[in-house]
Amino acid sequence: MDRLDYIIDWYHKENERQNSLNNSLNIPIGILTGIFALMFYMFTSFSFSKETNYLLEFSFIVLIILSIFLWFIVVYFLFKSYNNLFNNYEYKAIPFPTELNEQYEKLEAYVIKNKELLDDKTTANSLYEKQFLLMISEYLNRNIENNDTKSWYLHLAKKFLLVCIISIILCAIPFTIHYWLNKEIENIQKVEIINLPKKSIIINNLDNTQKNENYERQRKESAKADSTTTTDSTTTKVNKGR
Repeated sequence: MDRLDYIIDWYHKENERQNSLNNSLNIPIGILTGIFALMFYMFTSFSFSKETNYLLEFSFIVLIILSIFLWFIVVYFLFKSYNNLFNNYEYKAIPFPTELNEQYEKLEAYVIKNKELLDDKTTANSLYEKQFLLMISEYLNRNIENNDTKSWYLHLAKKFLLVCIISIILCAIPFTIHYWLNKEIENIQKVEIINLPKKSIIINNLDNTQKNENYERQRKESAKADSTTTTDSTTTKVNKGR
């Protein structure tokens, strides 16, 4: 492989590297989306208004703020890696074939015109190859610089993403403790609210039972009194007949 072929092969590899760097952003972006959803859920589900342990609340606030700050840092470096914050990376590409053909024709005309001034080994093809080598080497330098910059920003984004993941895991500890404490309080309140109607029903049942017993007692006493009155009346009539 001569020098020109080597440079051209390197040029194509840098183009592949550019595509690989752009595609490697998909995983961090997906992780960032999940972290954002988790932070939103924890922040909206944390009961700041309820009575809670101040240490838990302080720890949660500090860690959630830290996680949000790290999240924005990761987003910043990902944007820098992808398009340099909308300034874009200027990659150099090989000109169109028509432009290359026009350049070759100009070199042919130059060699014919200055044949007496040039060496016998100097041809349009040798001049064209030399110019093309210089051009693609310049383009390659620019593309390598861009890819190195993109790779560095992507490396920083991944580093801060790892710290952000650790921060959100630590944030989940006070959130989980707070969640279970509030759940136990809610269960206690639920039991008290549910038991109150049951007690009322039992009391009402006892009252109804007592009323029924009093009613039966009064009915029996009334029936007994009526029976006694009837017996006395019959006895009186019998005595009068005698």
